[in-house]
This record gives sequence, C-alpha cells and structure tokens, in this order.
Amino acid sequence: MSLVQESISTITDEELSSINYAIQSRYGLDFTDYEPSSLKRRIVRIIHKYSLENVLGLWQKLLYDKDFIQIFKDEVSVGLTEMFRNPEIWVALRDTYLPEIARNNKNVINIWHAGCSTGEEVHTMAMVAHDAMLLSRCKALATDLSDSFVAISQAAVYEKDLCMRYMNNIMQYDPKKSWSYCFEEIDSEKVKVQNRYTDYAVYRQHNLTSTPTDSNLYDIIFCRNVMIYFNDNLKMNLLRMFHSKLKSGGLFVIGYFDAMPSNFEQYFTYKESSLKFFAKR
Repeated sequence: MSLVQESISTITDEELSSINYAIQSRYGLDFTDYEPSSLKRRIVRIIHKYSLENVLGLWQKLLYDKDFIQIFKDEVSVGLTEMFRNPEIWVALRDTYLPEIARNNKNVINIWHAGCSTGEEVHTMAMVAHDAMLLSRCKALATDLSDSFVAISQAAVYEKDLCMRYMNNIMQYDPKKSWSYCFEEIDSEKVKVQNRYTDYAVYRQHNLTSTPTDSNLYDIIFCRNVMIYFNDNLKMNLLRMFHSKLKSGGLFVIGYFDAMPSNFEQYFTYKESSLKFFAKR
C-alpha cells in the first residue's frame, strides 16, 4: 500500500463532516444524507486519483479551486447504468405497462428519469416506446446532479466498444434487433444513438436532495441505482417527493441494487416485486 493510500484509508466521521460542511457552505450542495461508508469510499478514490494526499488536501482543493467541485460531483455521482440493463424490465414495459398507461391516459405520457447518469437508460426507454408504437406520445425529463453526465446524455455519443457490450442485453430484449437498430457509427471509435430516439427527452442538471422540482406530474418515474448511496432518512424524503410527483396509477421504477427503507409503504406498494416496480399508494 502506498503512503497516499495509507493516509486516506481511515477517514473519520469528523473528517467526513468537515468535507460535507465545506461543500455545503461554499457551493450549497448537501451530501450529509449520503450513505456514509459509500461516500467515504468515493472520497478515498477522489483523493487517490487526484493525488491530494489526504482529507485536508481535498478540503483545501474544494475551498480554493471552484472548478474542482464539478469533478467532485462527477466522481460522487458515478452510477450503475447501461443500455437495456436487466432486459426483462424493458420487455415488461414494452408489452404490458406502457400500453396500459397509454390506455388510461389519452394525452402525453410524461416520464422522469431521475439520476439519469450518462443517459443509457433514457435512450433505452425511447427505444422501448418506439417498439410499443408510443414514442410520439412520450415526453421525458432526464436529470442528474452532474452537468457532465447531462451533457453526455444529451449528445448521445458513446464509445463503440462500450456499446458493443450492450448488444447482449439488446438481444435478450429482442433477438431480432440489429446494431443499426440502436446506433449509427461516427468513426472507428465512436457511435451515436439513432436520431429517431434522441428527441424523446429534455435534459437538465438537478440535485434530487435539495433542488425543487418542476410542476409536472409523471406517469413513470425511474430512479434506478441511485438510492443505494443514500441513508434511510434521505430515501424517505425522496419517496415523499416522488409520491407527490407521480400520477395516480403511475409507475415508480428503482434499480435491482436499490433497497427501499423499511417504512416505504407509507407512499408505495409493490406492483411487480421481481422487477422493482411500485405503484403510488
């Protein structure tokens, strides 16, 4: 183990509090309800990656380098995402749940991707809506804490090698789908999501933990593999907010790695537990 790794392997609660206080007082970002052990691991990685030596080095960097907060947000916000992750979810949405919502709602189908990361699941949902012949009726908002992730999502340009790995998921979703169903090649290293899917969503930077949301109500809210980083207090605050933003009869979708807090049934009931689909109570 290197000296740097040794110096950052034992972040105390007091050191974590000092970092949170510095960020909140200078930038108005509140990480105090993030799950502590997860946040500590990410801070250790940031210190090591950017050769800051210790917590004091990170604290000083955050206070005196205003551009570093964007890097910090990107590192803390690293999510678990890929196209057609858990293919059975997207099959169920295409064949059952999206058509059901469309039958009950003759107007625009509003969808919120909360914590969209780099956009792979946003583009996946556009493809699912297209396959269900409902894309023209769907209007989505995709938000993330990271400005960089929002920009990547909106550009819809990805490494070709990465997208080739997604093809296994896509084939499980529908064996008839081809590479050109999803992507067009830019060059030997980059591909872009097909244009017919990219007008599905608008993209905004948004802090789930503190920023007020817009006035829209949604038919589907995705918040997949985001709450794994939060403690139960913050999870309940988010569930209260999501409950207020979801239409009656709407669908709330979380990730397979997300765990609901013990008293989540104040706001939601299981709609299909194996898929982590919930209905508004």
